[in-house]
Amino acid sequence: CTLLFEQTPRSSTPHALLYCTEQMDTRFHCVYLLTSLDPACMHCYYVGYTVHPLRRLRQHNGELMHGANYTKRKGRPWTLVCCVSGFSDDRVALKFEWC
Repeated sequence: CTLLFEQTPRSSTPHALLYCTEQMDTRFHCVYLLTSLDPACMHCYYVGYTVHPLRRLRQHNGELMHGANYTKRKGRPWTLVCCVSGFSDDRVALKFEWC
């Protein structure tokens, strides 16, 4: 995966775009930070864990099923701010998510 930053027309701050191949490494575990692009929800953030960041972002934005309840109620659309990876397994990544 490659993490790139890009300016969006709806946001004055850069946001991250994650370009991933369809074949994700089964050892890939990441914790990600989302921020809302909705002007009514300027300081809304969400932290989560996933093995597939691009798919998970689409779930949060309602393009795919199974987004988190918090991101369904308010804040759409969401954008990826950062993605932290390099965890040895899901247990370590989930501990980091909750700290």
